[in-house]
Order: sequence, then C-alpha cells, then structure tokens
Amino acid sequence: MNKFTKAKSFISGNFQYFVIVAFVIISHFQNFAFFTKYQTFIFGDTAIYTLYLAGFYEHLDKLLTLKDNFLFWNPNYLSSGISTLSIVDMAYLYPVNIVILLITKLFQNVLLLFPFYMFSIYLHLIVGSFFVYKILSKYFNLDRFQSLFGALIWTFIGFNTEWFSAGQVLITASYLPICFYFSLNMMKEGSFKNYVTYYVSTALSFLAGYTMVAAIIYGVCVFYRILMLKK
Repeated sequence: MNKFTKAKSFISGNFQYFVIVAFVIISHFQNFAFFTKYQTFIFGDTAIYTLYLAGFYEHLDKLLTLKDNFLFWNPNYLSSGISTLSIVDMAYLYPVNIVILLITKLFQNVLLLFPFYMFSIYLHLIVGSFFVYKILSKYFNLDRFQSLFGALIWTFIGFNTEWFSAGQVLITASYLPICFYFSLNMMKEGSFKNYVTYYVSTALSFLAGYTMVAAIIYGVCVFYRILMLKK
C-alpha cells in the first residue's frame, strides 16, 4: 500500500471528523480570518478571562517564586491582592491554559493570548463534537450520516452558542460528551484504561474553570450509571 492509498484510506476512515472541523471553521470563518484585517474576536466575559490570563502572564515570574509572593498570593497582581488559586473560574491550573501561557512566553507577545484563547475555545468545541459523534454511532446505533448530523447540531445548540461569550463555561461544558462517552465505556467494557480516562477527564473539567458545570457533568454521568444498574 503506497502513501497515497494510505492517506486516502485515513481520510475516508475519518471523514466525519474532517467535516466537523470544516463546519466549525466555515460557520465561524470571520474569527479564523487571521490573515485579513476583518478578523473578529469573541468579547464579553471571554475577553475578561483573557485579560486575567494576560495578568497571570505578566506576573508569572513573581507568582512562581517567593519574591513578593506567598503561596500564590501577590499583593501587586491586578492591584487587588487576590489569591491567585482562589480565582477558580480563571482556570490558572488548567493544562491547556498553561500551554497557551508557555507558548505566549516563547513568542514574548502577550497579545497572542487573545487569538490563542479563542482557538482554544473552538478546539474544545470540536473535540466535544467528536465525542458526540462517537456516542451516537457506538451507543445509540445511528449510522454515519445521522451521527455526524447530531455532532454538527451539538456545535450550534443554544448553550454552546450563548456561552461563546464566557469561554470558560463552554470549555468546561465540552467535557460532557467526553466524560459521558468514557462513563459508557466503563459500564460496557470495564478496563482500567476507561476508568483512568473517565476520571482524568472529570478532573480536567473541574480544572477548566466553571465548577458548577463540571459538577453537573459528573452528576449526569453518575445518575445515568445508577439508572442503568436498575435495569
């Protein structure tokens, strides 16, 4: 099998995922148009979250050392004296946000936080849609087209559309299909890998910032498992 045949087979086998990515990019094209002067950004609370990350970026050296700092408390940070770790919904310990901060540090340009954070929101939306597809095809026995249609609808449900303006809420909610999928895997297949993946995903949903949504996700998964035990 030559490289062209392998590539064709790969695209054919993962066609639904390419469609989801293309659909999200096309439907939000102006936010992705970084190569033109017409690019737009997501504002509202999402801009405030990004500004908090910018503040975290600017004071990262102080917050991670004992200089003018005590247990992540910095009296000069945002001129407020708020303990960094107490601001849960800022998701400072969320791995994706840490990666964004490190990349921004690498380029030494704090303004890159705005496009990077926006792309992070879309990445979470896309990955969540992937798992909606997997749930519908694997556990609800829908065909490929029906599962894909359900995944595309997920990207435009009212909750996701509304909370683009508060990115941490949408990012946290994107873990619902991920956690639910691995919860279903735990019930059907068992295996240590599924247990670990489920609990890691649940932990990440709490670190993502909006704990109320993360608690609802955990509750949905537990409640569904309890219902299934009674059958």
